[in-house]
Amino acid sequence: MLESMIMNRIFRYFMKFHGYFIAFCTIFFTSVIIVSSFMGRDVHDEPLFVEEEFEPVLKFPVLIQLESVLWLTASVILVAGLYKERKNYIAPFLALFIADGVVVIAQETVNLCTGRMSELANIDTRQLVVMILANVYVLVSLIVLFRMFGKEPLPATQNNFVRFDNEQDVEAGTGIAPATIIPTAPPVTTNVNGSLNSSGFASNGVTQHAT
Repeated sequence: MLESMIMNRIFRYFMKFHGYFIAFCTIFFTSVIIVSSFMGRDVHDEPLFVEEEFEPVLKFPVLIQLESVLWLTASVILVAGLYKERKNYIAPFLALFIADGVVVIAQETVNLCTGRMSELANIDTRQLVVMILANVYVLVSLIVLFRMFGKEPLPATQNNFVRFDNEQDVEAGTGIAPATIIPTAPPVTTNVNGSLNSSGFASNGVTQHAT
């Protein structure tokens, strides 16, 4: 039982690490987009950015800035939720991530229905695979964190310390046992003496009733 609790705690820290990694990466990239848009710099000059993916920044800067602010706010709330281990703090980031994915899928569906070229087709195959795997990784991590924090295993950690103290008491039980026997020992000796006296009292009582 103790080993399962230890493994549960290790898995908890492992998933929280992934949550912090996702949150801080999102904060970094959204901050770069916001600063670049306000400073008038071309986003294409920034490293680690796919040109086709961030092309809307030039077309709709206000909308992209608003979306980046929402992502930045949701990421900060996610960090607070990971620290406090509250699933309600994860909900904004998860909802925004799902909404963004639905918008992308709807946009690609409209492009296919209208005969326009898909925006994902302009992305390199390797980059597209990395993007898909990254999105799956983020979605699975957020769902696991949301369900894990919903169980609230904090009382189990408190039981760990109580259980550990009980095990120490059991190991030290040989030293405690004489302490429980010692109080019972005097009544045995006094009971023997008392029985002799009580027998005398009993005999006197019998003679008194007899008389």
